[in-house]
Amino acid sequence: MVRKAALDALPGWYRTTTIASAAWLLNVLTARRGKVGFIDDVMAAHRIHRDSVTLLYGTRRMLADNLAAFEMLRPYFPQQEEALLRAERRIRRRLRMLDLSPHSYAFLQWLYNRVTARRA
Repeated sequence: MVRKAALDALPGWYRTTTIASAAWLLNVLTARRGKVGFIDDVMAAHRIHRDSVTLLYGTRRMLADNLAAFEMLRPYFPQQEEALLRAERRIRRRLRMLDLSPHSYAFLQWLYNRVTARRA
């Protein structure tokens, strides 16, 4: 549950965001306006199915969305700037690792260059 006052205080960009983790952003942004409670009970289920956002978007898009979310949150949490920057660096590192996956063109090009350099 979220109080109406917290919803009214959401930044204008929130209502038009296309970030897949918009529900997470809602929780973070509304939590800065008041107390957060904890209900020690299962209230939802996490399901992964063929039409889930995670599978439709893929890992790269989800990581890019997380990176964009952290960048949007930074002005609202200046006291957490360092933690947000560390999280952004971790996400960028994971994105670079995806670029070096065995199925990517960049990886194959890197491998080719490495093999041909050894022959020279």
